[in-house]
Amino acid sequence: GNLVEVDHLAGQKMRDGFSGNRRPVSARLRSFLEQSALYQRFKRSKLALLISMYVRVGGQSFWPGQDTALKIDLDEEDRYRWALVEKIIQKISQEAQLVSAKVVLVQIPYLAQVYDDVWNVSFGRLPKKYDRWIADKRLRELCQRTGVYYLDTTPDFITSVKQNKKWLHYPNDAHPNVDGQRLIARTVYDFLMGHNLAG
Repeated sequence: GNLVEVDHLAGQKMRDGFSGNRRPVSARLRSFLEQSALYQRFKRSKLALLISMYVRVGGQSFWPGQDTALKIDLDEEDRYRWALVEKIIQKISQEAQLVSAKVVLVQIPYLAQVYDDVWNVSFGRLPKKYDRWIADKRLRELCQRTGVYYLDTTPDFITSVKQNKKWLHYPNDAHPNVDGQRLIARTVYDFLMGHNLAG
């Protein structure tokens, strides 16, 4: 439950240990599938997201990040992930204070949080289990507790997609494309100027 700094060699040994058979079955299967170009094209499709809602391997979701971020009722592993996020942000905040710097946490949304059709075919099919805005709520509260600024770019993504009818992510990748990156930069700039944080 605590962050512990380790030297480079010790860290490598830890990573080597977790790369073996102790990794969850779902993580090992995902790692194997990542080598396939066909899987790369499939994994971001609506069908893949739909399947991921109902299929578990070794009790694990194929997309644990999205699952944890959007889940309403957290299990023990989800709570651990959120607690770890808070510890990391708290540590960053403490180190920033030592040099009189301000910290801004910028949330960049998952695909399902931005695109209605993706949400409706995936997490939106289970409204009692998942909430499109719960990650924002939890991160906002977390930032209040740790004393850092918080900016959620999700509303700007959604507004842009509805107005321009253009995707802001690469088709086969969860990362923002050029238009998405420009939107993030513009939103961050406006936030920094609005809070007198621009140096």
